[in-house]
Amino acid sequence: GAGGVFGPLLANAGADDWRTYWALAAAAVALVALCVALLAGDARGASAQAPSTAESDAAWRPRAAMGTPAFAVIALALTVAYFCGVTVSTFSVAHLQKLEHPPAFAVGMLSLYAFANAFSRAAGGLAVKAVSAKFLLIAALLGNVAGMVALAFAATRESAIAFAIFDGFAFGMALFATTALIIEYFGLKNSPALLGAVNLAATAAMAGPTIAGWAADRTGGFAPVFLVYAGAALISAIA
Repeated sequence: GAGGVFGPLLANAGADDWRTYWALAAAAVALVALCVALLAGDARGASAQAPSTAESDAAWRPRAAMGTPAFAVIALALTVAYFCGVTVSTFSVAHLQKLEHPPAFAVGMLSLYAFANAFSRAAGGLAVKAVSAKFLLIAALLGNVAGMVALAFAATRESAIAFAIFDGFAFGMALFATTALIIEYFGLKNSPALLGAVNLAATAAMAGPTIAGWAADRTGGFAPVFLVYAGAALISAIA
């Protein structure tokens, strides 16, 4: 979102001091929380009066849906996307600086990545009207492949920009497409439970930065693990 786009730029403008950004972010969160608290009562009342909608796929039970191959593939795809996303957010700036890019440029690539991420989610909402969410997810995973390979070999500014665009697109589109597929396959009624389950499974990806750091300590760089993650994304796209 906007925080990912402007946060690195604000920190860079403040001589790498993140404190101002964190203070502004905390104030924004507090303001939003206050607005939600004030409006929550009206929203509950409106939802109570809304007519219920019958669903043709109401026969799906969350537990049964979780046992299907489709759910497993969606969970795998989201996990791989998170593996790439959280690792990129953690180490891409350090990796680009190690490749002798200026700090300001490396931080700018993280902002470009966040912009592509946010833009692709909005674009997905329009594209899904004409293209199956399944193909959007495949495109996202292939974007992960291209982005992680570009990041691994980002010795030039062009390859670094390619990483930010492809990988940012991939992460945002993967989040959108997996949500759309859950609703498409299993129905809107069951989507809250299934989205919770698929995101719970994807928390395994929080180990991504730890694995990347461990591998970098032993290989001398992040490129090998970025290529491994690219391979995982390719396997998920084929699946």
